[in-house]
Amino acid sequence: MAEQSLIVKEKILSFIAKLIEKFDSQLIEKVYNPKKFVEFLLDEIKLKKLAGTTKGGIWHIIGVLISKYSIMLDSYKIEIHDVIFHEFRKLLGKNTKFEFKSVQGILKAYIFLLEDPQLSPEQSKIIINH
Repeated sequence: MAEQSLIVKEKILSFIAKLIEKFDSQLIEKVYNPKKFVEFLLDEIKLKKLAGTTKGGIWHIIGVLISKYSIMLDSYKIEIHDVIFHEFRKLLGKNTKFEFKSVQGILKAYIFLLEDPQLSPEQSKIIINH
């Protein structure tokens, strides 16, 4: 995240998403603790001013993590949903530049979240009625 080049950040985030998606879950858990990684990524989005491409890459990783580690990350699903809607409100607010890559990443994460077969009935109600 400290890399200065936006292109490098975007490529690294894309590479991390592919690694998580393609490699064995147990191997990935050794490198990236999914719970700590989701917490870190959500903090990056909530606390830092990031470029749209960086936010989009982070959201894509969050979506892949939710897809692959649904049960392990169950307690984060509502928070992820809330942060998604907070980000949408910011992106669609007045005086903000529309960030296509950020919206694209958010939608990828949201699709993974909605397609999650482990979503509890309570979580589904909160997400759908939010």
